Amino acid sequence: MLSEKRMVDSAKANLVIAFVIFLLSFLVVIMSTVVSAQSLTDQTASLIKDLQNPDSQIRGRAAVALGDLGDRSALQPLIETLKDPDWLVRCEAAFALGKIGDKAAV
Repeated sequence: MLSEKRMVDSAKANLVIAFVIFLLSFLVVIMSTVVSAQSLTDQTASLIKDLQNPDSQIRGRAAVALGDLGDRSALQPLIETLKDPDWLVRCEAAFALGKIGDKAAV
């Protein structure tokens, strides 16, 4: 009888350990998602500033990068970039808007 009690206690302990490991794994996933979202926001903000850079190559590369990120918060700045004096920057902004694929860009 004592050995059965130990087996039950051991099984309960293993279940608790498995649950704790699951919770910790879940928290790691949640935290990495939060960090990634913050990183995306920081990258987007920096690239949006680059859309105003005097160098047209930097503006164009920023538009391409914003399209690659796909962050919808870049829609309005990219729409405004369609008025850029450089035709290539305008093309890259249009391509980026298409890549993000939001109906607001149409």
